[in-house]
Amino acid sequence: MVFPQFSLVHIFEFFWYFAFISGLYFLARKNGIFESALFFLPALVWGYFVEYFGLKLYNLYYYPDHYLFYFEGVPISIAAGWAVLAFFGYYVTTNKLHVAKKVNIYSESAIFPTIVDFLIIEPLAFFLRLWVWVQNDFWFGAPLFNFVGWLFAISIYVAIYNGVTTTYKDKLQRVTAITIAIFLGMVLLQIVGLGFIHFFGAI
Repeated sequence: MVFPQFSLVHIFEFFWYFAFISGLYFLARKNGIFESALFFLPALVWGYFVEYFGLKLYNLYYYPDHYLFYFEGVPISIAAGWAVLAFFGYYVTTNKLHVAKKVNIYSESAIFPTIVDFLIIEPLAFFLRLWVWVQNDFWFGAPLFNFVGWLFAISIYVAIYNGVTTTYKDKLQRVTAITIAIFLGMVLLQIVGLGFIHFFGAI
């Protein structure tokens, strides 16, 4: 296998792998390895499918061929980044801001990652060509649809995780429930996304 020349893109890529492992370790020390895996592994899968369907259904962006590790066109590091940012939003909301109401947890957990994407990740992606938006509009090439997508994607995942962990105590029940819920949640997310595109376009 011939790897592309090492670049800033690879620093970005390995940053998310490091952040994912660090987050997994941090939560494992705090709540145990099972609880940590129950958040991060489904979040990794969730992030992967958010990107996979984002590429296949909407055709609004693409990934240049300069990442090291892909699966079906999606860089694995991007899925790891989704998991890390979902955890960041959820942890800040529940452990630092001590938000208790469920709907507020879902929505506020999504706000922090969306702000990070808006202020840091999208500008960085534009200059480093981490991904390329087909339409060059709104914010460093990213359409408004992208940020709406972040809000819904994180909110739905946090709702799934929070719902499963507060409803079930048995480990097998939790794993089964979160697996089914991720499938149903992803269907819901795509319905919302396609509906948004139908009525408003990517804007």
